[in-house]
Amino acid sequence: GGAVDGLPVAWFSPTYKMLAQIWRDVVAWAAPVTRNVSVSEKRVELVTGGTIDMWSLENPDAARGRKYAGVFVDEAAMVPVLEEAWQAVIRPTLTDYAGWATFGSTPRGMNFFKTLYDLGRDPGQTDWASWQLATVANPYIPADEVEAARRDMTARRFNQEYLAEFLEGEGYVFRNVTDCSTEAVQEPEEGTYVAGVDFGRSNDYTAICVVD
Repeated sequence: GGAVDGLPVAWFSPTYKMLAQIWRDVVAWAAPVTRNVSVSEKRVELVTGGTIDMWSLENPDAARGRKYAGVFVDEAAMVPVLEEAWQAVIRPTLTDYAGWATFGSTPRGMNFFKTLYDLGRDPGQTDWASWQLATVANPYIPADEVEAARRDMTARRFNQEYLAEFLEGEGYVFRNVTDCSTEAVQEPEEGTYVAGVDFGRSNDYTAICVVD
């Protein structure tokens, strides 16, 4: 159930700026059935008794202690603290109503959004479901515009943004190194070698380059 059914629901966006446009859209959409609007609290109260709260995940703790029958997390893959926000703040808000949660996003590599997506692909996780749709599945977007975007973008970027593919190494500077190499790999010979090491301490892998 949702706000039109008289229940409290919430919308979460990655940033305040992204939330601002959605807030305006929700206020306009709900206007015919709105009883009260609080701009400061980003809260819409409907004549049915339902409410829509809107939050930025720049400060997930602000939503602690609330009770919701359902939540939607917009562009979830862009939320750096998605795992913490879900487990420590958002998930507990659903307990009183045994509520639902929906995460929508363009993929951004193998982060916690991918973890949630994989739950929906696991037959053993019966409480979860996942869907993956390309932009061309949207009947309101012209197919020729998608093809124009394909010509203007790298294959990797197009596959992520328009085909909703989860890609390894999101944000890496060097890609397809093997395919771009022109020198054959050889056995080392006696002599002097210099090695450079870039330690991947947080988000990327360790890279090592050895030069004769």
